[in-house]
Amino acid sequence: MSLNGLTKALGLKYSQSYDGLLKVQHQDDIIYDASDGCERRGDINPFAGCAMSDDEKDLVDKLLRGAFSLEALPSLAKPVVKLFIGGEVDEFGEEWAFLMSDTLPRIRAHVRDKYGLDLHILDLKISVLKNFIPLQAECLRELRRCQKSKTETYYVGFVGDESGKCSPPVELSKDEMTAIKDILVKEGEEVTSLDTWYTEDTNAVPVLYRSLESLGDEGELGKLQKDAMSVSCFDTAVLLYFTGGDATTNTSLSKEVFRLLEKAQERGSRDGSVLLKDGGIQLKPGNFNKFRETQNVMTLLTLIVKEIAEMRERGCCMIYSRQNTSDKTMDTSSLKSDTSTDLSDGLSEGSVYVYSSSSDESHNQAEQEYLLRIGSHCRCVVTDELDKRMHSITDLHRDRLYRIIIENGEVMKTYSRNFIGREEELEVIRYYILSESDQPLVISGISGSGKTALLARAASAINDAIVNDELPMKTSLVIRFLGHTGNTRSPAKLLRSLCQQLFYLTSTEPHPIPNDYEHLQMMFVDLLQRGEFGGMVIVVLDGVDNLDRRSPGCTLSWIPSRIVPNVKLIISATTSNKDSVDRLENKVNFKTIEMDHVLSFEHCKLMFAMLMADESRTLTIKQWEIIQSRIKEGAFPLFIQLLFGTAKNWRSADQACSTLPTDMDAAIDTLFEQLECAHGNLFVSRALGYLTVSKRGLSVSEWEDILSLDNTVISHVQSLGFNFIGRIPSILLVRLRNAIEDYLQEIEIDNMQVVTWRYQVFTERARSRYCSQEIARKLQSAIVDFYMGTWGGARRKPLCTQCDDSSMGVCRLVLEQPLVFDSVEVSCRFNYRKMKQLPLYLAKCKRFHELKSELLCNFMYILNRLKSTPFDELLQDYMYYSDVEVALVLESLRMARNSLTSSSSVLASELLGRLLPYTHHHSYIQRLLYQCDLAAQTHCCFVPMCQIYNSPGSLLQLSCKIDCAPLKDSDVRVFTTPDGIFLMVRVPKSTVHRVWNLATLGTRPDVLIPNGEAHTTLDGRFVAIINGNSVAIYKYDSGELQGEVGFGSGRAHDVKRSRKYIAFPVEHGHGPVIIDAEKSVVLNHFSQHCQAVDISRDDEYFVFNSGKDVYLYELPYMRRRSVGEVSDLPCKMAFSTQKFKCYVVTSTKLLESVVFDRLSRRSTRQLVCSDIDVRDLKLSNNEDALLIHASRCLYLASTDTDEIVRPLTLPPEPVSDKFYKFAAAGFNKRDDLVVASRGNSVLLWETTTGDLLRVVEVGDCMIKTLYLSAAYNKAVTIASDGSCGMLNLDSVASDVPYINRVLSGKVVTVRVSSDMGIVATHDAVLPEVKILNLYDGKVINTLQYSDSMSDRIVGLEMSNDGKYTLARGQRVEDIGTSRKCLNSNTSTMKEFQFTQTDDILWETETGRRVYLAESCRAAVFSRRSDLVVFVSDISSDISAIELSTGDCRVSHLPPETEITSEPCILSTDKLKYFIFVTRPITNEGESPHVKSNILMAFPLSDDNIVILEPVDVSSNFNEEMCFMNVSVTIDQILLITLQDKSLSETNNRNFSAILYSLDSKTVLKCISHQVEIDCVPRAIHSPDYLCILDSKMRFFSMNSSKFVSDCELPLDLMSMRCVLDGRYIVGITNNRREIVAVRSSDGVQRDHIFVHGLATCLEVAADGRTIVVGCSDGRVMILTLVLELCDPVRELLSDLPSRKVMKVAEPNPLSHDLRRLSSASPLSRLSARRKFGVLVDNRRPPTYQTLSNAVLASRQCRAIRSQACCIQ
Repeated sequence: MSLNGLTKALGLKYSQSYDGLLKVQHQDDIIYDASDGCERRGDINPFAGCAMSDDEKDLVDKLLRGAFSLEALPSLAKPVVKLFIGGEVDEFGEEWAFLMSDTLPRIRAHVRDKYGLDLHILDLKISVLKNFIPLQAECLRELRRCQKSKTETYYVGFVGDESGKCSPPVELSKDEMTAIKDILVKEGEEVTSLDTWYTEDTNAVPVLYRSLESLGDEGELGKLQKDAMSVSCFDTAVLLYFTGGDATTNTSLSKEVFRLLEKAQERGSRDGSVLLKDGGIQLKPGNFNKFRETQNVMTLLTLIVKEIAEMRERGCCMIYSRQNTSDKTMDTSSLKSDTSTDLSDGLSEGSVYVYSSSSDESHNQAEQEYLLRIGSHCRCVVTDELDKRMHSITDLHRDRLYRIIIENGEVMKTYSRNFIGREEELEVIRYYILSESDQPLVISGISGSGKTALLARAASAINDAIVNDELPMKTSLVIRFLGHTGNTRSPAKLLRSLCQQLFYLTSTEPHPIPNDYEHLQMMFVDLLQRGEFGGMVIVVLDGVDNLDRRSPGCTLSWIPSRIVPNVKLIISATTSNKDSVDRLENKVNFKTIEMDHVLSFEHCKLMFAMLMADESRTLTIKQWEIIQSRIKEGAFPLFIQLLFGTAKNWRSADQACSTLPTDMDAAIDTLFEQLECAHGNLFVSRALGYLTVSKRGLSVSEWEDILSLDNTVISHVQSLGFNFIGRIPSILLVRLRNAIEDYLQEIEIDNMQVVTWRYQVFTERARSRYCSQEIARKLQSAIVDFYMGTWGGARRKPLCTQCDDSSMGVCRLVLEQPLVFDSVEVSCRFNYRKMKQLPLYLAKCKRFHELKSELLCNFMYILNRLKSTPFDELLQDYMYYSDVEVALVLESLRMARNSLTSSSSVLASELLGRLLPYTHHHSYIQRLLYQCDLAAQTHCCFVPMCQIYNSPGSLLQLSCKIDCAPLKDSDVRVFTTPDGIFLMVRVPKSTVHRVWNLATLGTRPDVLIPNGEAHTTLDGRFVAIINGNSVAIYKYDSGELQGEVGFGSGRAHDVKRSRKYIAFPVEHGHGPVIIDAEKSVVLNHFSQHCQAVDISRDDEYFVFNSGKDVYLYELPYMRRRSVGEVSDLPCKMAFSTQKFKCYVVTSTKLLESVVFDRLSRRSTRQLVCSDIDVRDLKLSNNEDALLIHASRCLYLASTDTDEIVRPLTLPPEPVSDKFYKFAAAGFNKRDDLVVASRGNSVLLWETTTGDLLRVVEVGDCMIKTLYLSAAYNKAVTIASDGSCGMLNLDSVASDVPYINRVLSGKVVTVRVSSDMGIVATHDAVLPEVKILNLYDGKVINTLQYSDSMSDRIVGLEMSNDGKYTLARGQRVEDIGTSRKCLNSNTSTMKEFQFTQTDDILWETETGRRVYLAESCRAAVFSRRSDLVVFVSDISSDISAIELSTGDCRVSHLPPETEITSEPCILSTDKLKYFIFVTRPITNEGESPHVKSNILMAFPLSDDNIVILEPVDVSSNFNEEMCFMNVSVTIDQILLITLQDKSLSETNNRNFSAILYSLDSKTVLKCISHQVEIDCVPRAIHSPDYLCILDSKMRFFSMNSSKFVSDCELPLDLMSMRCVLDGRYIVGITNNRREIVAVRSSDGVQRDHIFVHGLATCLEVAADGRTIVVGCSDGRVMILTLVLELCDPVRELLSDLPSRKVMKVAEPNPLSHDLRRLSSASPLSRLSARRKFGVLVDNRRPPTYQTLSNAVLASRQCRAIRSQACCIQ
């Protein structure tokens, strides 16, 4: 049954099919909306939003279906820009230096910041070295590489009068050499030097003459340079080669150069240096060098322009020439004319520029202006041209999926080109595709064995068949070459691209694609298991072992073991990654392909010949014999390519090296040696070292920048004589790359073109040769300095490592590396390379301080990582280093996962709300939280003042609930694998089992296992389902049936498990039975009657009983090693391998030990304990201690002495209930703790001392199961209500609570006083009021309202100064009786309801009761906190109490007075009134003379009653107006709201609000507005702001007497409060899950914060900044508001106790636990007991059977009784 089928069976929508049955406390309460752009849901379908033509749509369809032609594969624009700069340094040194140090770095920064592209600058200066022969061929080769890869290319060249030496041609054809010799003979020159310089190479096809330079013979080359360079023969030969001569004029290159020389001859003829005559060249004596130098730059320039002209759509050229004002003889106009004419084919209009300059030293300013003009022009041209190119790129070519498919197509095309052999493997693939197999096909092999080429060849054949329509059914091809294409090492990105493509192939309506890994793996598995593609789909995944090993996807849980027959999944992995191969082979039973054999000799020869033919090369007979001797035994394809790399450079005259390497490693080492000889040992070791230690490769610019920062490399460059400007010459790296380009690959990662090794074996050999542990750390540290920008920008790095003075250093022209690139045009572009590379390198080079301070504990890094990358990638950064602080931050992020993926702006509040308890102990966390505080103004205005969420680092690490009931014990299983601790739950009414990783809360694909009693092996690999008299073994990862065995009649019980075996006795049958789970066979089915069994921890021994005999057998051969005897029938066993001892609990409750002697096969027995209440035994992991589990006590015994060492102490009676029994007990991983569950708590003892360490309440219900992991130091509990808790036993010393819960039930009311710094609150469960500290949220006092559990508090008030608290409660006899005042004439108005209560007034600080008022219907404080008034419900008496003196004044309301609004008190020095809205007062039998309610001001002094009607307040009010509510402002002014009770034609009402002075009887301000009939206006105000808010979220300001704004947010009207003098309003959303701040001036949401639960109430303190929120789970959130830029953040937050640095006493967690439990009132503990139904019964007398067993045990006991006493 697929996941989709399960979804349909459960009646869920598809979008909900990924929501599991596990509800994690405070983590599964974030509601996602697919339309809100949140992180969990992504694009609806591929290429969404791309405007495409019909041809593009057809192309996209072919690409997505794998029906594209490899030859017509579209090209991709690379995310790199190449800029070449050339010119003679002797003449243009100043221009070159200015461009390299000023202009080009600016261009690099612009290109990177605006477009995210990498600009690589290549310096093609001719005379780079004093005695260095220029490498024109290397320059042109790099240029052609850019042309082939469609790279954006720019050329900046300088043309002048001078030039360096001409470079000799690397190769000459035989015809060219013959023509040159003929010309030399005619001129009377000798040709012997030419024969010495060039050698004939018949290995080339056709034959070539190759120079010594191309052969790399530096010694001979230098000798020839010294002896023969002055000979005119050599100069003339070079000149004749470039000008063509008689025989070379047919080549296109010679024609181009000859046309150039015709123009140059006009200039040369003026001084008589050269003459052109009849197509030939005639030189005058002494003028050859001048002519040769003049033509050298022009020749190279012509070649470059010609290359760029062929790809003009991706580049441009700029040629600069300088006019020297002091040179009166130079005609610059003719130069410009000549140049522009010569290069007109390659240069666009306006590409040649002539600038004037002065060589006079007195004109330095003019020279600087000249350089600035050139730099400014160059920058403008490049940026403008690039802007045009970037704007011309369509959305389709920017689409990530489009680029991924084409990149994989290019890899397939490349690797399938020269494929040879592997016919058997191809036949297996063909058979698999045509078969009905429903499992994947796995291909494995070593690196370089040809796995990628095999899959590329197979995919190419499938692609050809699809294109040519040769397949019988509709077929689609999906290919991914992991490691060969960018961003495929991230499981989330890989799965996302696969799901996008597969969803397109389903041809169903578009569906949102998740972004997070957990949901992506579920979707991918579901797509492959449904197979709704309308045909066959073949998915090819090459190199799945290349996935990031720190990512959750490296476990390959996303690869299904079963798929539908019309889906074929082909996977490859390298055998060096044994874990990945084992996981894959464990998933499938289909035949796998193991490519561990080499190619045959014939295939090797054929492959080598094809490679030589592609390069137009051949070998002599002797050379070919040497090659054949190396491959006669066969070879892997990579070894053949390495041999070819060496042999292709052999000349026919060379003696073949008989010491060619014989294996792959030696061949790679030989290649490295050749590189070191040609390029220098130091440069090669550093360059390849940096490339090898880089995790994801380096871009060419990064590679060059890092080498330029290496002082060792710079010293080497300076020793070669290069002109040094702070960087290495780019030509050095170009030459090295060209030499090893066959073994490198360029892939696009994070929108950057990077260079990596193509083969894993090259990485391994380079690491062993160049990256020893110490050197690798230095190299990684240099990369860290680069990414951190240590020497970026204008910073100067000293050339000497011992010198710390930066002023003595040199600027290396390296760009800054911020987290976010700033650009005027682009608001936010992230530095992905830094964020993804830096954590790894900092950890590798052990720079942990910077790792924590700059990344892992840095707010801006975490925030930008959240915004730019998937959430799982952020968590992976924390895997590189682990300590207490890093673990706390990691766990906080995991807890806040849902809220952060929904909105990254709440990061600061999430971290503060969880980590504030740790700020006093951890400096890095303190710094992180300080950064969070400073970010409040710009990111999240709600700043927690104390812990408000679940905190990490506590003993209780996780609290969740299985959301299905009822649960059987067999429905829930906890087991450990190398991947973590897993919880497996059976879905009700199905065979589907859901699996969660409790450590990461990650999900695994569903496992289909039949119902039955489930038992997992200790390593979690197999699950045994016992159903009836058979055992079915299933693989855990895949749910595949491994095998099924039967054991005859009877019932299995007391099942024991190990890593390999499962054993159990058979009740009412023969046994025991022991099963090999891996082989799914019964090792032995004994014929005895057995009651107990056990398996040793090392899977070597098996013990069981037959009657009183105990047998010891050796596994797996089942040889009997020894036999022992006990006093009675055993019921429990525990075997110790180290002691070779078996502990047995007999049916008479005796605990005995049996020591086996394997040599003599004898045994000895010893009595350990005669306690008749022994329930179970547990050996410690090191088998040194034995835990004896009685029902109500635990004992520790020593396995050395077989004596009880000590009983384990219990907590005191108020905390511990003596009637609770221990459900389970055991040892933790390190054996230093004993863990036991009792009631709803978990208790921990220290093993060595037996002291009680912790008592932790896990939940409200009885714990049924306690699971202790032997691999992880954690414990898992399962309660009777399905709640699950996980305890981190490494955090025993932590006294921070998991949740800061202050109340037992839902918070009903909160009141806050900022003056006293307290919060008063109560719940709906207990009749008590909790007083909290406003700054740390801790309970400081409890005000007990009543001793009866049935009484309830229904209202809570606090005076504004916080000195007095008033609780309004209902007695048990009054609950359910209430009264309310109704006016039949105003039934449409909101009715004011009140309940008869008994009110108690406390003095808050001391908790002293001040006053008790019984049967009250109203109670209220004055705003000045000087009066409190109680209104009696029986006699309508008003009791006014002076709070300062305690005097009480009792008055009587007029008869029949009904209060229809919330009352208030007006208290001034002159007036004291109790004010409320009431019905009209009439005598008995009379009708009221007014139709509306009236406003009554009842005097609390000697004044008279004041009664106001609407017309008395204002003459503008008619008799239809009705008072609604009244309140008193801080200025003792009445704020009155009125509403017209009549209906208009539009069903609207007139609503009015006034400020009324009772003292002067005048209206101060008034507003009037029309509202809908169902709108209920409500007044909210702060000390300086008054406003009216109706139920339609419209604001009316009383300060400005007008309508202000509308708010369209779904907020709860009754929760909204004014903050910050009314400039903002805060409230709770309708779904009760968020707190929102709204700007009152325009109704726009300013910020929000998640509640993580449900908010029930909200209150704002008098300071207008402090917010208190009550929650449904008993939490109280205390926040402060920092909204405006002018808010003094540091001053506001630095004084909070949670922010102050103070010395804190060492934590005593046990005292905190006991205080937390004992501080709860008895009512609270009784309530908790009632929740899980614990009934305290009197102990029943022992039964007859119990007494009989006790007598029998005492008679059989011959030894002295143990210290343990009988509890019963």
